[in-house]
Amino acid sequence: MNEDDKKAFLDDFKKGDIEKKLDMWYYAVDQEAIWEEVLAEMSVSTCGIMP
Repeated sequence: MNEDDKKAFLDDFKKGDIEKKLDMWYYAVDQEAIWEEVLAEMSVSTCGIMP
């Protein structure tokens, strides 16, 4: 996600009703969890570090 995408996402969030804001919030939280898992697996495979 580049800077323009982040700005567009946050602008949409600010303009959304409460239901849309909740959907966007949960989407962002899900993405965070996915990337944490990816980073942990990358650490294990490249460095042998246990997460």
